[in-house]
Amino acid sequence: MKSHSTFTGRQIGRHVLASLSVIVALAGSVSAQSVAGTGSPAPNATAGEWKTYKHPVGISVRYPADWTLQEVPGFIQLFSPEVNKSAQGQPTELYIVAAEQAGRISSLEDPRLISALGSSMTQMFPFLQRVGGMERIKAGNVSGIMLTREGTDPRGMKVRGQLSATILKGFSLSVFAIGSEDVMTARQQTVREIFSTFDAGAGERDPQLVGLWQSGLRDDEVSDRSSRYTLGADGTLTKVTRSQTIVDAPGISLETEDQTETMRGTWSAGDGRIFVLWENGSTDDVTYQVRTDSAGSRVAMLSSAQGTVGFTKVGP
Repeated sequence: MKSHSTFTGRQIGRHVLASLSVIVALAGSVSAQSVAGTGSPAPNATAGEWKTYKHPVGISVRYPADWTLQEVPGFIQLFSPEVNKSAQGQPTELYIVAAEQAGRISSLEDPRLISALGSSMTQMFPFLQRVGGMERIKAGNVSGIMLTREGTDPRGMKVRGQLSATILKGFSLSVFAIGSEDVMTARQQTVREIFSTFDAGAGERDPQLVGLWQSGLRDDEVSDRSSRYTLGADGTLTKVTRSQTIVDAPGISLETEDQTETMRGTWSAGDGRIFVLWENGSTDDVTYQVRTDSAGSRVAMLSSAQGTVGFTKVGP
């Protein structure tokens, strides 16, 4: 049932720049044609003119009402209504919003955060060079930082990339923007305002998922494996997996002792999606459906790209 997740859309367990391999082609597309006639939406737009995207874990971000949001595996992508495209049909500017568990990084002053952000930008777009120092900006009620890189791409276009990041509710949140210098200048105020709207509230928790659930798998009398998930109303989660191996063949008889593994994390669920943050930094993001089977038992069907797994409710 493991799957990528997004707060971004499909994966909070990795930073946006670790997922940017799918759009590295931007380095070529931004130079395929120059961008003209673009401008930034009104920088002081009222709340009614902005939309809100909220992830089940409680993190939200707002963006202009005339912009378009698309969930992509690993992040969410924003599109300006004025964006032009290259001759190959690729956007000539790109805006990515992402989040990941911050883990042991709890402060913007942590050198590991700055190093990781800078290295990621250089790795994905090696023609970009650092411009100026780290700038302090606001992200809601907390502080944020912004790194700027500029350079000339392989086709001769002057390109600017800006990455803004902050730490909020145990997550590293970021907005990444890249495009031609003139477009980035025109969009800068809007991008800053998008970054400033990051907020963290209470996560959604579907009450019908609260309780003790069990899944089991027995494979031709060779292995016996079952998992129990305890989902608390407070968002806590405990998973206990028990496994045993049995071999009964001519001349061979083996039965191992029960082995158990315990994992802990937190869960959120809403709109048919359940999202899990495990203490080890991994994540699960799957769709679910709860129903009553023919035997009168409450069952939950969880589906991801890897398939569907059934769970039976066995306790409150």
